[in-house]
Amino acid sequence: VNVANEILQFRTKTLMREVVSRLNAEISYKLKDGFRYNELYNRAPFAIRFPDALPESYFTLNVTLKSPKQAEVTFLGDNEKSLTVNLNDTVASPYGKMVVTPTMYSNDTWVGTRILVTKFPLSYMASYYQGMMGIQQEEDEASILTLSLKDSSPERADDVLNMLITVYNEDEKKKKNQVAVNTANFIN
Repeated sequence: VNVANEILQFRTKTLMREVVSRLNAEISYKLKDGFRYNELYNRAPFAIRFPDALPESYFTLNVTLKSPKQAEVTFLGDNEKSLTVNLNDTVASPYGKMVVTPTMYSNDTWVGTRILVTKFPLSYMASYYQGMMGIQQEEDEASILTLSLKDSSPERADDVLNMLITVYNEDEKKKKNQVAVNTANFIN
């Protein structure tokens, strides 16, 4: 195995886009703490999905749980608009359909807490993670690589690296299967 080729494979934008998409890492959940915002990642009391939103769309909103079953969503920007939504319901928003679902962290302590949610463009987040990722060959002749990732959320960094390896392995398996199919077709 040519290790330099493997390093280039790990750095491809296509691979990282797939990772970000699978983890929904283009959506950020932040809680204001004094003058700074802390990333909640998977510890947020809800998750938001925008099934119709374009992958390259960018928008920001504030979400405040009014109860464990209801939330107020305020879309920030030029056309500031607020909606009260029931959790698990699909509702129309300025960015297409939106679903707010509770997570395992959803409880009464989050009621009244405002969380800043930002949906970044998929290509931006893929580029961000590519830039924050480090790949190092342990020794000149070794076939072992060390992957690292800098991020404000250690849990998200860990998930991104694990998903990167999963997607990489799936991609390599697909390539090997395609070579086998092409070879069989050629022989036939």
